[in-house]
This record gives sequence, structure tokens and C-alpha cells, in this order.
Amino acid sequence: MVELGTVVVGVLAVVVSAIFNLATLQRSGRQFQQGRSAARNDKLRAELAAFNVALGERKSQLDVFVYRVQGLAEAFSLDDPPDRSEFEQTARAALSVADAYRRISGHAFAINMLTDDRDITARVNRIHREISADRQEVEATLEPKTRAAPSEADIEKLKQRQAGRRELLEREQADLVAYCLTKWAPLTR
Repeated sequence: MVELGTVVVGVLAVVVSAIFNLATLQRSGRQFQQGRSAARNDKLRAELAAFNVALGERKSQLDVFVYRVQGLAEAFSLDDPPDRSEFEQTARAALSVADAYRRISGHAFAINMLTDDRDITARVNRIHREISADRQEVEATLEPKTRAAPSEADIEKLKQRQAGRRELLEREQADLVAYCLTKWAPLTR
């Protein structure tokens, strides 16, 4: 009888241990999933912040670029060829704008990979579509149809379209920021 009691106690110990281990594994799995979700949300927040920063930089860099192109066009229209430094400054401004477009596209892609939240992805994709159209428009204005610089009319049309697009982009960006601020409470320590 003592042997049967020992076996029963042993079996009960194994069953209790198995139940405890199962509960521990389930709790550990939930904690792991919560950790992954938190890490993904942290990465998403960082990408959204970088996306917004790149949008702001694009706006200021594009203003500088349009100003530089306008200066070159005026110099050509006065039959006073611009000096080399004006071309270099305009080229640097063009590279800055191109870099901003590249970063915006990269952040938009990362955001789409990190979330399936339609409220975020729809806004990001609308902004990205406008930015892509903006980039194509800037490139078309500067495309060398002839050896001449862009005309004042070309630059003025570009500036008008930029103003309309800027309003739309600012509204979309403000909506995106407002949504994200309501979705995620500010982090507290």
C-alpha cells in the first residue's frame, strides 16, 4: 500500500507541475506578444515622427530650391549668364529636395509595413501620392526641353500648384498627427 501511495503522490506532483508549467508558458507567451507589439508600436511611432520631420524639411527645402531656380531663370532672361556658384547652390538645393522625397518614400513604406491601421495607412498613402505628384511636377518643370532655363511662367505655375498642394498636405499631416496623438497616449514614466 505504501508503494501505491508513493506512486499516487508522484503522479499528482507531475500533474501539478505540468499545470503550473503550462500556465507559466502561457503567461510568458502573452508577455512575449505584448513585448513584440510594444516594440512594433515604438518603431511605428519613430517612423511616423521621422515621416513628419521629412515632410517639414521638404517644404523648406523646396522653397529654397524654387527660389534658386527662379534666380537662375531671371539671370538668363537678363542675358547675364549666372556664375558657377549660382549653379552649384541650385544643384545643392535640388539634391536636398531629392533626398527629402527619398526619405519620405522610405518612411511611408516602413509605416505601411508596420501597421494595418487603415486610419494611419490611408493618410500616409494620400500624403505619399501627393508627394510623388509633387516630385514629378518639379522634375517636369526642370526637364530640359530646350537648352533654356525654365521660364517665369513655368516657375509661377509650379509655385501656384505647390501652394494648393501645400494646403492639402498640411491638412492631411495635421489629421495624421491628431489621430496618432489620440491613438497613443503620451508616454509617461
